Amino acid sequence: MKANKNNKYYLYNLLLENNISFEKDIYDYGVYIFKSYIFVFCIAFIISFIINTSFEMLLFTICFLNLRKYSGGFHFKNITICSVFSILFLLLTSYILKIIQTIPFALYMINFLFSVSLVYFFGPIENINKRLSDNEKNYYKMKTIIIEIIFFAISLCFKLSSLDIVYNCISGTIMICFFDQLIGLLSTLSIKS
Repeated sequence: MKANKNNKYYLYNLLLENNISFEKDIYDYGVYIFKSYIFVFCIAFIISFIINTSFEMLLFTICFLNLRKYSGGFHFKNITICSVFSILFLLLTSYILKIIQTIPFALYMINFLFSVSLVYFFGPIENINKRLSDNEKNYYKMKTIIIEIIFFAISLCFKLSSLDIVYNCISGTIMICFFDQLIGLLSTLSIKS
């Protein structure tokens, strides 16, 4: 069946035509989650623009999503709670990153070492709804560590260049991801016991 651009399943049919197949309910769920991400981002961006933290929110979001995609972390069980928390989280984080002068390098270095260690020994933090194979775990673990090292090097360059706002956003991302992973790990362990 040829993909019809007016059809709500246009992309799904296009994927099928290219021998990429999966269940329609998985497609529907993916579209639903994508729409909720867009909604969260748009609301957070509009509010961050009003409170003059849009640069910090954009930079933090880009860094956070790239790192958390592989590291895993805490997940809410309800999409509405997740969306509300995500908006508040993005706004509060961008506001804090804007008002602090600079994250002390010693604190950042300690957090970076803890974060890499947490990923190395326990990562990635799985979601109970999406279990990973051993190969996927190793791949995600290495990707997370590589991204953290790259972010650390980039943030160090910005710190040495006295561009503290970029340094704060990148270092803040690693620090917040560490706590997100730690909460996710503790949540996973409490569910298992």
